[in-house]
Amino acid sequence: GSNGVKSALEREEEKIEEISRSADEYVADIEKRLKSLESDHSELRTAHNTLKDDFGYLVTSGHSKSTMQLFGRLHFDAWGFPGDSPGVNGFETGDPNVSPQDRLTIRRLRFGAEGDLPGNMLYRLDLELAGGNETEFRDVYLGWKELPVFQELLIGNQKRPYGLDHINSSRYNVFMERPSVIEAFNQDNRRLGIQSWGYTDDLGWNWRYGVFNQRIVQDEGGYVSDHWQPENFAGSGVSEARFRTRPEARTESRWYDTGVIPGADDYELLAFESVVNLGPWQLVGEQQTIWVDRIGAEPVRFHGAYAYLSYFLTGEHVPWDRETGQLDRAHPFENFFLVNTCNSGVASGMGAWQVAARWSYLDTADGDIQGGRGDAITAALNWYWTPYAKWQFNYIYGDINNNDLNAPLGAPNFGDYHILGTRFQVDF
Repeated sequence: GSNGVKSALEREEEKIEEISRSADEYVADIEKRLKSLESDHSELRTAHNTLKDDFGYLVTSGHSKSTMQLFGRLHFDAWGFPGDSPGVNGFETGDPNVSPQDRLTIRRLRFGAEGDLPGNMLYRLDLELAGGNETEFRDVYLGWKELPVFQELLIGNQKRPYGLDHINSSRYNVFMERPSVIEAFNQDNRRLGIQSWGYTDDLGWNWRYGVFNQRIVQDEGGYVSDHWQPENFAGSGVSEARFRTRPEARTESRWYDTGVIPGADDYELLAFESVVNLGPWQLVGEQQTIWVDRIGAEPVRFHGAYAYLSYFLTGEHVPWDRETGQLDRAHPFENFFLVNTCNSGVASGMGAWQVAARWSYLDTADGDIQGGRGDAITAALNWYWTPYAKWQFNYIYGDINNNDLNAPLGAPNFGDYHILGTRFQVDF
């Protein structure tokens, strides 16, 4: 019996010694790995510092407590104007015998930076370089986020909340150019001002409101006037009561144009918009009306609307950003690519294909202001190579009448037109 007990004790001791050896080996392995990690971390830190010293001067934020993200977009356009209409010729060139000229153009060449600053602040600087020597800016503002009541508050040059299609980024718009009514009643969109925007916790509602100067300053840099001085208030400011736009394409002249409206005192804008997304289908529409009150003359009323239907042939959808209330970036199920494979074959992806049709109407002719009345139909084909690159094609047919203010002397105040446009675009 005693031998059996001894044998059992010896076996238990052997097990304990084996466990102890395993534990020692495990600890030794952990120590070895830890030393290896420390060594790797030291090498990475050295490499990071080297890169920081070598390249830190190229792109860096102003101080360690700020962030900076670079962004940009490139839009290359080609526009053609087949057909010949004396009235339209006059609207564009001033001569009923000279038709609108075809053009190749860099529509947008944007480069900018945005980021966060200490104290829940933010900033954005967006430059437009497509004008060559006539460089302009777009979004230039500072602000605060996560504020009580206001949520996000921005001060500077920024988009006014007039029209869904203007709030949408040009990176995501279905058509190459915005509808006439949207551009006419909110030309170039951005103004100097203070604006707050926010949304409810359940993302069911979002809002924007603010106070803006009326003058477009992105090509001038600022607004100059004496009207803040009480004795100079009346008549010292420059009237900004003018509504004009191109024919939903890039032309030299704006074919709809009220000119500066004589006696304009103030105006009111009322707008409605709606978006319906059903899988690959999207239905969008807006209507806007402006009433201009005048001193010494009858008030005038201008209005317009548009509606479009789009469909992804490849099944994708146009996302909706519920925080900002605007269209978001479409993502192809499969990116477009075409490459050689290692076995002398070819691999490819088709990207996403979208078709769309839009009707639009604009009336800037009322009373003694005859700045044009017309409508247009646009057919679009979009090929999304990736979420960040696409090709667009537009065909536009439209007609304009009641355009006394923009017709040369003796030329017709009406006409119709055909326009072809295509765009290659990327953003980063």
